[in-house]
Amino acid sequence: MWWISDTLSVGPRGLTLEGASVADLTWETPFYLYSRAAAVARLRALRAALDVPNRVFYALKANRYAPLVRALVDAGAGVDACSPREVTFARALGVSAEGISFNAGMLSDRDLRAVAAAGCHVTVDSLSALRRFGAIAPGAAVGLRLDPGVETGYGRDPKVTYGNTKFGLLHGAL
Repeated sequence: MWWISDTLSVGPRGLTLEGASVADLTWETPFYLYSRAAAVARLRALRAALDVPNRVFYALKANRYAPLVRALVDAGAGVDACSPREVTFARALGVSAEGISFNAGMLSDRDLRAVAAAGCHVTVDSLSALRRFGAIAPGAAVGLRLDPGVETGYGRDPKVTYGNTKFGLLHGAL
């Protein structure tokens, strides 16, 4: 069978994930199974494929399952957070401030104060956020999310088209 791997297989009780019987694990629905070994292997494969010095940041908005996030962090991933609550979640998992990259749009001053206090790397995507973050955390390093002016998406509907400052600062705005 094409799907059998080191982590997913068939045993005496049916489907197994990392050697554990799925039948023994499924006591609630909906039920999601995650393979720590497969997630870490994919992280390592991604880092190897990039073939340059890098740090991969796992986006918490993709999945906040704590054991999965912890396994990826233990394997060297950082955490990409898009809300102060996600920063708090990552810190509660033991992720260092240096291991968190915060990137979100439409930030309130309260949000900016919270992430400044957390000490993580902050990326802003508007001149307003840049000015306000500078006033809240003078001298702090900050990343800028730039819009290269290239549109992509589905048709001309601005709700599903990215570019022209939907996200980020346009070239020349600074």
